[in-house]
Amino acid sequence: MVLDWLDVNGWEGIERKVVELPYRGDDPIDVYPERYIADVPGFDYMEIAEKDRTEIFSFFDADSSVLLFGSGHSFWANYVQSLPNIASVSVLDYIPEAGIGLNPGIDFYCHNILSHGITGTYDYIFSSHTIEHFTAEQILYSILPACQAYVRKGVVFLVPYQENWSEEPSHKCLFYLGDELFSRARKYKIIRNGLELVLWFEGLAQ
Repeated sequence: MVLDWLDVNGWEGIERKVVELPYRGDDPIDVYPERYIADVPGFDYMEIAEKDRTEIFSFFDADSSVLLFGSGHSFWANYVQSLPNIASVSVLDYIPEAGIGLNPGIDFYCHNILSHGITGTYDYIFSSHTIEHFTAEQILYSILPACQAYVRKGVVFLVPYQENWSEEPSHKCLFYLGDELFSRARKYKIIRNGLELVLWFEGLAQ
């Protein structure tokens, strides 16, 4: 079932701040290398990709360039590269092992977005289950502005909706309709039976 995007301006409610979770320790980066070098991801990436995420990418224009921010396992970038409307794929992840297994032609940038920003200009930036690892201040005043400044058409953040995955100790924020991040988006949709929220922001690059 394909769900239409909803206009943020059409949402009626009271704006609220992004909910921040109590500090429960730094992101346990030591768990990621093992996940990223595995031949097969630890969960069914293909099933997810073939459903909701492929549908999201279907809204991107033909011959688009895409940066995957917080790219994770190389399977995902390689899959996006195979989509018919995607001309080029670049990935940004601060874990070096995220570059293992990438197909030829995919540029890999290994650095922290907070300290080094975005390299290059793209039609779209897509990020899935990444920004919840940052504070609200970092998201609203560093990450989102940096992404919008280097994107021509759209920034798409896919995040846990409401309290889903809130037990993860490295998650710093919860996301709701009407919060400060939602209010800066142009359109949105709720997917996977309410598990995830997708926010689409305007690109500001020329």
